[in-house]
Amino acid sequence: MKVKLLNKKTDFVEFEIKNTNTGFVNALRRTMLNKVPTLAIELMDVVKNSSALYNDILAHRLSLIPLTFDFKDNVENYQVKFVLEKKGPCTVYAKDLKSTDKKVKSCYPDIVIVKLLENQEIKLEATALFGKGKEHAKWIPAKVGYMYYPDSKTLKEHGMDKGDIAEYEKKALEVKGDETRIIVNVVSISGQKPENIVLNAVEILQKELKELENKVKQEKSGTKKPKVAKTVKKPKSKDKKK
Repeated sequence: MKVKLLNKKTDFVEFEIKNTNTGFVNALRRTMLNKVPTLAIELMDVVKNSSALYNDILAHRLSLIPLTFDFKDNVENYQVKFVLEKKGPCTVYAKDLKSTDKKVKSCYPDIVIVKLLENQEIKLEATALFGKGKEHAKWIPAKVGYMYYPDSKTLKEHGMDKGDIAEYEKKALEVKGDETRIIVNVVSISGQKPENIVLNAVEILQKELKELENKVKQEKSGTKKPKVAKTVKKPKSKDKKK
């Protein structure tokens, strides 16, 4: 297997994998979508909301705002608070969310949350937690797609006669895909760099495959760890007085 980088931007990476198959690439894609942890707003405590949006709609909009972060360890125990307090008339943007951690903020500060009219007001506190895409779409870190490497040949090279060529002169190229060469596109929709999303997915996939390998070996060799029976202590019997 060989990997070649084709294109790289701030939130986009494109690379080619040679000598592979769609089964492996799709497993990598699904791991990126479902198992790479990312940060999103999960909880919201509303003090006042007189805007046009109901609380649940407002919570949904906040949860889908991509957040920047740079954490590798203890993501399960990490959380950050946001405070939002605005009074109309005005437009409330993602940049109006005040974070308790300077490293964590909206990736796109100009996302519109809601427009407030005269005397309308929002006052709330939100909590962002780490999660995975398999739990909710707000934790999906990237959009991931793949395609076969295009292999173009002219119709003449396929031995077609003049009549066929005249009929398909406007479609002079026949495009086929090389099933052993696959192009993968990753667009980050979270605070993570796309290359880090790929590397994290590879580590997760390796760990799961290693665990599967160990389980298969245990089943094959019959060396499963025996279950330790739990001993239940019997209550001491009290001597009956005669």
